[in-house]
Amino acid sequence: MTQLQVELQRDGQPLGMLPVGEIPALLETRFLRPTDEFRTSETVPWKALAQFPGQPSTAPASLAELIKVAVAKATKPAGQLIGHVSAKATGLKNAPRAGLSRATEKVLGDYLPHLQEMTLENLARLQGAGHTALRDEEFLRKLFGAIYDSLPRPVYRFVTEQQFIDFCLRHRRRLLARGDNQPY
Repeated sequence: MTQLQVELQRDGQPLGMLPVGEIPALLETRFLRPTDEFRTSETVPWKALAQFPGQPSTAPASLAELIKVAVAKATKPAGQLIGHVSAKATGLKNAPRAGLSRATEKVLGDYLPHLQEMTLENLARLQGAGHTALRDEEFLRKLFGAIYDSLPRPVYRFVTEQQFIDFCLRHRRRLLARGDNQPY
């Protein structure tokens, strides 16, 4: 039996279809917003996700758990991390390398503040990272790959790991800026 599909949009831009069961995880991590709209074949007019059946009025604070997982992955011994990244890269060789759709670019752009929290938290916990590592693209690819691995699985429907890493590298100045807007 297939799960009911939900059509999503943000600011009138279609985001695609998702199984109903994936909506809560995306709302919890604030990847989807309560103001994003949904509809099914049963709900013809668009409704805000805040009205999605069974949704709590506020999202639980699960970002801390996601950050802990990302930190654990980012602080693995270098050999293990390189092996992990290599395995992921091998798996993505046959994946399409197309750019992000306009809607996905917007969703990730809106998610940048949360990605920045995760990135800065990871960097703060990495001892000896130093400023040279922040200019090292290979190091940043590993860091952003570890963050991608800690995102909820439904996010993978929107963006591949390579697209996510490329997006983060394009926005690294914003992701690596502290509260005082100075680079880490």
